[in-house]
Amino acid sequence: PKVEVSLSYVINENTRELEAKISAKMLQTVFDDIRFNVYIVEDSVSGIGTGWDQSNYLSNRAGYEENPYYKLPAKIVGYQHMKVVRKMLGDVWGEKGEFATPALNGETYSHTFLYTLDPRWKIKDIHLVGIVQVYTTSNKQILNACYGLPGVPMFELSSNQPEVKKVVAFGSSFDKLY
Repeated sequence: PKVEVSLSYVINENTRELEAKISAKMLQTVFDDIRFNVYIVEDSVSGIGTGWDQSNYLSNRAGYEENPYYKLPAKIVGYQHMKVVRKMLGDVWGEKGEFATPALNGETYSHTFLYTLDPRWKIKDIHLVGIVQVYTTSNKQILNACYGLPGVPMFELSSNQPEVKKVVAFGSSFDKLY
């Protein structure tokens, strides 16, 4: 691969706000326009009617008698669709982010996407896929991709108190206000 991709994200379940940070470590210099994308994917998506019912082409089809779908009807109502792409955070062609042109071997570039999840989506069934893609008139390809890993929010603490060097006895506390 020309690039190593990593993705971490945090979802605030109360506000449904998503923060996804995607990073790309270049393993080769690439002279094309490179972009980031993050796909929000949901499992166990179902409904009833047009756009939801699953067409079953294996229903009673000769040669597929051992397939679990063989005995099911031609239209499966309430089918549980898996890996449904709900949103491409960088739209179809991605976001430039920090990428330079050319993107230099050994350099790391990143981009953070912020998005509020649709209230109809089930947070427990949401997964993210991070993608680094080339976007030029003649060349549109995925250079590499990864599954995102849920992360722990990162916090930065600062104090307006002066730095104090102090030795305390074992078992004593040394509190600092932040």
